[in-house]
Amino acid sequence: MAFIRKVRTASGATAVQIAEYAAGRRQRIVKHVGSAHTPAELGVLLERARGLLADPHQEMLALEVEA
Repeated sequence: MAFIRKVRTASGATAVQIAEYAAGRRQRIVKHVGSAHTPAELGVLLERARGLLADPHQEMLALEVEA
């Protein structure tokens, strides 16, 4: 199941990503939503990520999985 992940970048920004667990505990990034430098930007990116997860027309995230 996909979830929203926030991580600090080397530049000090906060990256917002959609990730999922693969092979047990390892996290795999499905989509990078963006990087925020202010709390306002972070709020916008989190709302955008929630919208991507809750889109009623999208039953699954499009994953590019190689065999």
